[in-house]
Amino acid sequence: MAAGLGRAPAGPERLHEALSTKLPEIRELRKAYPDAQTDPDPEAFPAVRREKPPKKGQDPTLPKGRVGQLLSAATSAVRQALPRRELAERFPEARLAALDAKWWMISQFDSVVVSMPDGTSAAWYQRQPEEFKDLMRRTLDIHQRMYREWPELAKRYRDALPEITSPQQWRKTFDASAGQQG
Repeated sequence: MAAGLGRAPAGPERLHEALSTKLPEIRELRKAYPDAQTDPDPEAFPAVRREKPPKKGQDPTLPKGRVGQLLSAATSAVRQALPRRELAERFPEARLAALDAKWWMISQFDSVVVSMPDGTSAAWYQRQPEEFKDLMRRTLDIHQRMYREWPELAKRYRDALPEITSPQQWRKTFDASAGQQG
């Protein structure tokens, strides 16, 4: 839901209006996050250092089956709330190619340098326990609100469906977007 907590949720009447502003808003928001900042030289980041190397046979592996995935997700969520290892604040614990940077892999490190899929740059991901706790609290609040307000919001979208999906409305949206781009 686009609206902040406490306000009526933005609904179908604002859908097309919001489309032209969301991408610039997201780009601006990304600037505040270090892991969204990339460097074309992967060697620009500090060298990999860990307090203790992983035990033999303990390297991160793909969780096997549904139970393994659920167990990995649960342990990863708990780990996100724990303090970060001190050395990981100054040095990445690993380097990963974008292809290997899956949630279950990244969640096992406190900090890791990940190359971008196109190979042109890399970013240093660092686990932020306080940010995680804040986002988890906000997620729970939003889900509770969505559960309460879903029937009314779904009805509003169903009622507005002919208008928000009409070719005329999309033409206006595309024309407005093209006008913004010059």
